[in-house]
Amino acid sequence: MSNRRTCSYCFRIINIKNNNYKPSVDHSLQDAQINITPGEALTAIKSFPNDTAPGLDYLRPLFIIDLLGLDSSEFLLNSLTKIFNLIINGKLPHKLAPIIFGARIIALEKAENQVRPIAIGIFYRRTIPKIICNRLKSTITLSLAPYQVGFGVKGGCEAAIHCSRLVLSNLKPEDYIVKLDISNAFNSINRNKMIDTFLETFPDYHNYIHLSYGIPSLLKFNDYIINSAEGLQQGDPLGPLLYFYILKHLISDIAFSCKLNLHVWYLDDCTISGTISSIQNCLDIINKHFDELNLSLNMNKCEIYPSPPPTDTILDNFRPTPLQDFSILRAPLGGAEGVFNFLNNHLQSLFPKLSILKKLPIHQAYYILKNALLLPQIQYCLKTSGAFSFEILLKEYEQKILQIMSELLNIKLDSKSWLQATLLCKSGGLGLRSALSIALVSFISSTLSLKNIASQIITIDKDNLLDEALRCWNINVLPNTAPPDSNKQKDWDQGLVSRSLAYLNLSDDHQYKSLLRSLNFNNSGHEWLDSYPSILNNQLIDNDAFRYAINLRLGVTFLNHYICNKCNQSADAYERHALPCKFISKVSRHDKINAIIASFLNKTIFPCILEPTSFSDKKRPDSKTVVPFFMKAFNVEFYLH
Repeated sequence: MSNRRTCSYCFRIINIKNNNYKPSVDHSLQDAQINITPGEALTAIKSFPNDTAPGLDYLRPLFIIDLLGLDSSEFLLNSLTKIFNLIINGKLPHKLAPIIFGARIIALEKAENQVRPIAIGIFYRRTIPKIICNRLKSTITLSLAPYQVGFGVKGGCEAAIHCSRLVLSNLKPEDYIVKLDISNAFNSINRNKMIDTFLETFPDYHNYIHLSYGIPSLLKFNDYIINSAEGLQQGDPLGPLLYFYILKHLISDIAFSCKLNLHVWYLDDCTISGTISSIQNCLDIINKHFDELNLSLNMNKCEIYPSPPPTDTILDNFRPTPLQDFSILRAPLGGAEGVFNFLNNHLQSLFPKLSILKKLPIHQAYYILKNALLLPQIQYCLKTSGAFSFEILLKEYEQKILQIMSELLNIKLDSKSWLQATLLCKSGGLGLRSALSIALVSFISSTLSLKNIASQIITIDKDNLLDEALRCWNINVLPNTAPPDSNKQKDWDQGLVSRSLAYLNLSDDHQYKSLLRSLNFNNSGHEWLDSYPSILNNQLIDNDAFRYAINLRLGVTFLNHYICNKCNQSADAYERHALPCKFISKVSRHDKINAIIASFLNKTIFPCILEPTSFSDKKRPDSKTVVPFFMKAFNVEFYLH
């Protein structure tokens, strides 16, 4: 999609009205003084994920986090805290506000040839709202509980799906369930109304809110500049808090005026359930408040189940959706047929993506497969539906992954080696988690951990699907063993890992059993499997090295063997010929390893030199890598099992 076309689409999405819209500008400073402590600043900075992208300043939060990890970081932290205090108290020059509160735009292609603009703010702009959210999270959450789960509620998205699933499975003949979608909500909401509503309760933040929202901010897309003058600012972490707080009166009116079986909000998606009259009453209240907030319902995405009779109301414009196609927040809720269709469609769409992986370096293909394609795309389905009962479909899914991995790595993955590959990296595996195994523990842990939140939203107590999942655990996974007394998935998953390791240790191959024991030691060296495979930070492992490393880790054979160019002999199936080969010097191999370590250290902040090859005292050199100021030596040892 061209830059000009993308930019024009961003103009429409962001809903700019510079000709007839003037934001509220209040340059007067209030007496209220907000003091950010270094501890609050450090907590907010460390909450950034390591792969957070930079904004207009091109400053990655990871750089700041690394600097704060040094011994002399106290001065830097105090300096950053002073800058944060200047900005949050509105003492920043207003001419800088459009840049400080601006963002860099990335355009992602959506379905139907549309564009989703992603805004990335600068480091300071994203850190201060994190501090404000940490301070106000409990107050906002309690004032809107239990109807909103989009801000300050851990697992809120899953809780909304579980509640909708329970209501749908126990739907009475006279009841309906409706999914509402607000059209371009964050970019269309009345900014002046939002500011006034928020400052009525939190006047201490007057200076910061008027500094950030009183002047249109700049959004940069390549060489184009877009002024953001209406709605919530793109790239503002404070956006969900402000959005829900302006909807506080709407949510309260619905809760007190409508008798609904289900009423839950997640960002701009709302799900309600009840009779036709109660739903109509709810929609009237929504339309009344939306007129004041400059919001409107997106009729193309509003759905209702089952199909209602004609009512001569707005409900006639909603799209009737069959049960097998009904979904909430992209999680299928249409029973067995709906879950089967979702998994099958995902499986079919996965095939062309997997074929593209063969064109990438193996390390990058593995990283994408593990962190993007394998489980993340179906994680919510596994956590919120009965996907664990579709063993045949999940096995087909795994067989396709196994085939792709065998072709990428040029290794023969049998059932035993694939079982090891599905273990956690710290347990000796490759982290390619089995969808068939993880589906059961994902659903059980998610349902149990969110049971308290769900009980506040709906009054249905019995969950037949959870009872079925627990029976499957007791019969098929760990029979005659009490289930974990925990709601955390890692505790339930530990039972699967222990069972898999016990099965693998039944092998008669003593070398393989020794390999498993060594891989399960603490600090056994699995971090390279989680490293980001980028050429820029010198962490991309070449194809041959990655294949050999995986081969040694799994103890499997290669599909195609090579001929040694030193002795012209065929290598064994495990590719360990380089170790016993008489024509390959152990000293040269040791020197090469030290050279690799020295190269790595010199590219980081640890300068080092290789020990000289000769000494005046005629001692035999060992070619160890020496870091002068650490006064320590690094060496490498190989253990052949």
